[in-house]
Amino acid sequence: MFLGEDHEKTPLYDRHVALGAKLIDFGGWAMPVQYTSVVEEHHATRTKAGLFDICHMGEIDVRGPQAFALFATGDEPQSGKTDHRPD
Repeated sequence: MFLGEDHEKTPLYDRHVALGAKLIDFGGWAMPVQYTSVVEEHHATRTKAGLFDICHMGEIDVRGPQAFALFATGDEPQSGKTDHRPD
C-alpha cells in the first residue's frame, strides 16, 4: 500500500514494502501494521523472533563544537564523516 510522498519513511521502509507489509499512517509515518495474518505473525514471533521498527520514535539533534565528542565512545569506526553543524 502506497501512502504518498507526504509520509515520513524509516530506513526500513523499502524492506517493509518488499516484504509485502500493509502500511498505515502512524503520526505522519508510513508504518507496517501487518504482513500476513495475526495468527501467523504471532506464531512466528513466539517460535522464532519479532522485530519492531522504532526508527520513528525520536531523533536527537546535538549541535555545537563538542557535539561529536559527546557521543564518541571509541568503539565506533572513525570515518571522519559527520553531520556536524556548529551553532
